[in-house]
Amino acid sequence: MKRFDTLQNNIVYIEAYWFSNGGIVLAFDTLTKEHKCYIEGGNNIGDSMERDVLHIAGYGSSFPLDAARGVFSHIDLEEDYTETNAEYFI
Repeated sequence: MKRFDTLQNNIVYIEAYWFSNGGIVLAFDTLTKEHKCYIEGGNNIGDSMERDVLHIAGYGSSFPLDAARGVFSHIDLEEDYTETNAEYFI
């Protein structure tokens, strides 16, 4: 899965963090211009990265952005990708 691949409607993939039996998916809503983060663990994780990311984004629990700032500290969670990477959203 590549950055800016569509997860659902206006939600695009940014990055994922994997732990022993689950993961955290960071996404960006191109309509509200907000980052969104989801977490999931358990038996539904492990098929393939793409399926896992889609599953977490679709069925995972919301993960607080304040906590995501620590996990994804190398990403600017204030960035509006529709402006800085407009070529992906034409």
